[in-house]
Amino acid sequence: MMNIDLAVLREDAIMLVSDEPFPSVVRRVEYYRDQKLLMLVYNNPACPEELMQYEIPDHMTKKIETCPNMIIFSVYPDHKPIGYKAPLVQIID
Repeated sequence: MMNIDLAVLREDAIMLVSDEPFPSVVRRVEYYRDQKLLMLVYNNPACPEELMQYEIPDHMTKKIETCPNMIIFSVYPDHKPIGYKAPLVQIID
């Protein structure tokens, strides 16, 4: 099972860290403000969108609401970690 965590970097950038590779490159991250949930949308249309299963903590919501993109960081077995930026889209209901 993949473990995913969020971190705030010194530059107020938000990083999403995974201990396993994602099924595809993350095209964008959607933040649903009302539910305080993140959804990962992948480049490969065969990969379904993935809703993260935990609510974003209150101390991180303001930072996420003002961030234009998110750094995606994955750790691969027997390979160097890979990091890249993906747009962070705000969804307001």
